[in-house]
Amino acid sequence: MPSDFTPLMASAKNGHIETTELLLQWGADYTASNNDNITALAFAAHNGHSEITNLLIVAGANINKKDKWGVTPLLLAVKNGHVDVARILIDAGADIEIKDNEGLTPLMWSSLQGHHSVTDLLLETGATGMYFEGGTGRSFENAIVIKRAPNNVIGVFAEGLWVNMNYPEWEKSSQALISDNDKHYDVITYSTPKGMKKLYFDITDFFGKW
Repeated sequence: MPSDFTPLMASAKNGHIETTELLLQWGADYTASNNDNITALAFAAHNGHSEITNLLIVAGANINKKDKWGVTPLLLAVKNGHVDVARILIDAGADIEIKDNEGLTPLMWSSLQGHHSVTDLLLETGATGMYFEGGTGRSFENAIVIKRAPNNVIGVFAEGLWVNMNYPEWEKSSQALISDNDKHYDVITYSTPKGMKKLYFDITDFFGKW
């Protein structure tokens, strides 16, 4: 076992409930983290161990502690589709608007990964963290406006996020960049159950700025 990987981390990672209970009773340090700043709670959340997640929270583990990538236990649970763990963390006060080092929020990750039950949970609890507004996306005049994206990567993610949230069954077919009247648009064609459809995204706010 690596020197920075404690018995409590191993127990939490592997879902050993009774062992975790005993280690906590014997005074195991639930605040400890490895060289990547990952805690026992993060390991439990990543692997979907809801009972261990609850044990560590009750013991006093920091629910919003970030690892070296800026990822919290909630972000780990969300990215991996563990809705029960996400609910436990949210009920305990986890920050639902927190961002990782790439600028992605829990709601963005759940939507991008297609974890609809987690997305529904986050929306029910008031999560926002979106980078788009207005428009149906069916024409230049009604384009979906991508706003406040911190970089090009997040801007592109936001396009996929909007589609995953509104038309999860659509599959991307092609994409074109079009400039018109000092504005820039991504025009993306999707294969849908009703044939090919186009969506228009106004990317003027971030295009060419990074």
